[in-house]
Formats: sequence, C-alpha cells, structure tokens
Amino acid sequence: MNRISACVVFVIYALFSLLSCAESSRNSSRSAADSLGTSNWLIIPGKAIGHIRVNTDADSLRRVLGSPVSSDAGMGSAVLRWTGKDEQDKWILSVFVQHNMGMADEHVARIKKAMVTSPKFATIEGISVGQSLKAIGRSFSLRQTGSYKQFLIYSDISRGISFDIDSLSDKCLAITVFKPGDSLMSTINMRE
Repeated sequence: MNRISACVVFVIYALFSLLSCAESSRNSSRSAADSLGTSNWLIIPGKAIGHIRVNTDADSLRRVLGSPVSSDAGMGSAVLRWTGKDEQDKWILSVFVQHNMGMADEHVARIKKAMVTSPKFATIEGISVGQSLKAIGRSFSLRQTGSYKQFLIYSDISRGISFDIDSLSDKCLAITVFKPGDSLMSTINMRE
C-alpha cells in the first residue's frame, strides 16, 4: 500500500509541475507576444494596427469594434469606417477589405489595409500621428506615392506603411498599414 501511495503522490507532483511549467510558459509567451505587437496601440508596418491584422478575415472587425459608422462597398471591396473621440481629439479608423473573387475563399472578405488618425497608435520606433515628415523619414525609407486635397502621401512600400502628411504643416495626420510591396494599396483613398 505504501508503494502505491508513493506512486500516486509522485504522479500528482509530476502533473502539478507540468501544469506549473505550462502556465509559466504561456505567461512568458503572452508577454513576449505583447512586446512583439499584439498591443492595442502598436503599429507594425506591413502587419497590423493594434489588433487589426492585414490579410485576416474582416468578420473579426465587427466582433471587436462593433458596426462601422459608414461603409462604401462595390466590386468585391469595401471601405469600413469607425470614429471616436478621446480626451484630446476625434479619430478615424478606416479599413479596406476585399474578396478574392473567383478563388475558393471568395466568400471571405480579407483586411487589405488599415488607416488610423489617433496619435495613441505608434510604431516600435515611436512614430505616430502628429510627428513631422522629417522625424518619420529618420525611421522609414519614404517616397511620395500620392496626394489628396491638402494631403501628401509618403510610403515605405517595402515595409508596408504610409503616412498622410499635411502639406501646410508637414505633420502626419494618418498612418496606414498594408501588405509589404503592394504599391496599389498605398494609393487607395481611405478618407472619404
């Protein structure tokens, strides 16, 4: 009987040790993931703005953000917009989604690019809305890829990020993330 009790105690101890290691590993993975980009406010060029990830199913947007305040759809694509107001200013979040027409997954709308005007979002380098073109140019290889009204659009296409710059103040008014190398995505208007 003592031998069986010792085996049971050993098995219970081993299970607790394994569970403890798994929990520690899970917590470690969570904090590492947070530091690598699952933060609510982190912009990862070519990949994400906060929890909005390029090339993921757009249905996740409604679950996280609720219904958009406006949308403009046609030809298998749509621009969805959310707005809000925080302590300092109003902000816009626009997301361009597109169906892969003629493909097996054509029923799924995928996030192709996301744009935000809130200065709370920033890259790992600390680049955010409100900074000057000169400051942004120290962290990104920029070239002008378009213009719209008083905005000049500067992009680092190879990294999948663009910046709407006010032509009068030279300040960033919006940041957009898209698939790296996709120059078409850098030019689609997400403002109106």
